[in-house]
Amino acid sequence: DQLSKDQQEAWAIFGVYPGFGWMPDSKEIVFWSQGKIKRANIENASVSEIPFEVNNTIKIAETHQVKHDVFSEEFNPKVIRHAVTSPDGKTLVFNAVGYLWKKSLPNGTPER
Repeated sequence: DQLSKDQQEAWAIFGVYPGFGWMPDSKEIVFWSQGKIKRANIENASVSEIPFEVNNTIKIAETHQVKHDVFSEEFNPKVIRHAVTSPDGKTLVFNAVGYLWKKSLPNGTPER
């Protein structure tokens, strides 16, 4: 098909193609293919390249660097999953960092 994928293959097993647009006369479609912008005539299926050139200057910023420890014995989880409140409303059970935790409501300390 000679179309260029738009890098979403992980989410669409048969490939996801880039968008396209109709020309004002509704007889041609403009699309991206093989690194070029092309137009296809819908009546005779002919395809031609739309030539273009871009002159651009891009400023490259310095990389943002942060000291990050690879391992720590203790840390504060930022995400909990599957939080469920007990029927009496006194306990919250949730999943975090691969374990189930419970917490007395409203201000208890989470414990495994």
